[in-house]
Amino acid sequence: MTSGQPSSGMHMKSGSAVALVAGARVYPDGTPSRALYRRVEAVYDLWREGKVSAVILSGGAVGSSVPESAIMSSLLVEKGLPVHQIVQEEKSRNSRENIQLSLPFLADMMPSKVILVSDVWHIPRLWMLLRLLGYGQRWGIGFQPSKSDATRLSWWRSAIREIPAFLADSLYAFRFGPVTWSQWSQVETSALEEDRSNRETRETDG
Repeated sequence: MTSGQPSSGMHMKSGSAVALVAGARVYPDGTPSRALYRRVEAVYDLWREGKVSAVILSGGAVGSSVPESAIMSSLLVEKGLPVHQIVQEEKSRNSRENIQLSLPFLADMMPSKVILVSDVWHIPRLWMLLRLLGYGQRWGIGFQPSKSDATRLSWWRSAIREIPAFLADSLYAFRFGPVTWSQWSQVETSALEEDRSNRETRETDG
C-alpha cells in the first residue's frame, strides 16, 4: 500500500487500468456512511472482475480523525484486495481535491485508463475535473457508478446538489487547468487549497 507521496514502487502490467475512488462521509466515530460502502463494493467488483490492476483511494480526514481513504483501504483488504495494489491519497477534503491530489499518483503509475468510481450523480463532476485538469488529454477515462440504495427523495436531492457544485468546480478547473505533468510539481500548495471556504458537504444519506 502506498500513501502520502507518489512512488514508483507500484508495479502495474503494461496497458492496465486504474480505479480512482472518491471518498464519502465517515462519521465522527469512524463508521463509514452507506455512500462509502457503496463505492468500496463498486471498486472491489472492478478488481475482482480483472478490470483494474490497482486502485487509488482518495479522501482525507473530513468527518472523523481517520482519513476516508484509510477506511476504504481497510474494508477492501478485509474483502481480499491485496494491499500492494492499493494507493491512498489522504489529504483531500472535497471532490476537486480528490482529483487534484490524485493526479501525481496517476502520473507516476502511467495507466492506460482511469476508471472513476462514485455515485452516479457525482461521476460527471469528477469526469469534468479530470478532463479540464489535463488528465483526459493523455489517457482514456471510464466510470463505474456504485449501486445506490438511497431513497428516491435522497437520490434527487443529491443530484440537484451537484448542479451548483459542478458549475463552481468548472470555473475553478478552467482557471487552473490543464496542468502538464512537468508543471505539476510547481503548483503551489496555496493554489491547491484556494477556495477551501467553498468546501463541499460530504454526502449525508447514510
